[in-house]
Amino acid sequence: MTPFGEHRDPREAAALAATERGAAEAADGAAAAGSSPPGIWWEILAVMCIAAAPWIVDGLTLDRSADRSPKWQGLALDLVHSLHCILILIPVLWIARRGGMSWKELGFVRPNGLGIVACFITTVLTAGVHQLTWLLWCAFHPRGASKLVAADEAAVVEEGAGDAVVAEPTLLEDGALVVAQVLNGIAEESAMRAYLLMRLRLATGSWGIAILGSTAVFAAYHSHYDAFGMTDVFVAGLVFAAAWLVTRNLWVVALAHAAGNLWIYWA
Repeated sequence: MTPFGEHRDPREAAALAATERGAAEAADGAAAAGSSPPGIWWEILAVMCIAAAPWIVDGLTLDRSADRSPKWQGLALDLVHSLHCILILIPVLWIARRGGMSWKELGFVRPNGLGIVACFITTVLTAGVHQLTWLLWCAFHPRGASKLVAADEAAVVEEGAGDAVVAEPTLLEDGALVVAQVLNGIAEESAMRAYLLMRLRLATGSWGIAILGSTAVFAAYHSHYDAFGMTDVFVAGLVFAAAWLVTRNLWVVALAHAAGNLWIYWA
């Protein structure tokens, strides 16, 4: 054992790498040829029913005429959200493993220095995408953008009205929010990128369909947002898809996802 990991004979490592490359090329060749495991579409449907359908239904039935949710949801709701993420993550991983996906294929690999750098770059790119999407939305949809700004200003005025003092979140509430967003990032990226993107590639033989299809489902997952929010989520999803394909490391995209959400909460 060395400080950098388990020691291996160079010849053994080279042989193992060649075997892994051969297996990956064979899988890609099978996908390109259009062959896929039997029942893969039923497997994909099962994951979508667990990971996406409840949120999509929630979003489509949400009463948008009601007041917007407060910035701080509170300790109880963060804990409920954390539990919900765990209840999504466990069956999704069980279905993926049952379908033959290894932990490495799902991106559960040991973090390293390059992963930290990639996570930071992905987070910065995601923040940049949020800003760029907002500027483009303002340019092409000035009325919609002005309505969003007016709603934000009205919320600020309403929050500051009267002599009421808005309590600052406690350290416990901040901690619960961080835990909830990290679990949210792991659950969503496991379902949307590590699982759905790769299974759509295997089922269709097309990277384009896999990337656009999984990103579209990711955007629909956030159907409780308005049109700008869903556009923003779709573009951010493309960034996460690119980061996943480059790194194949779940921790990179999951933690970047969580950091982006926390940036929105705390900005």
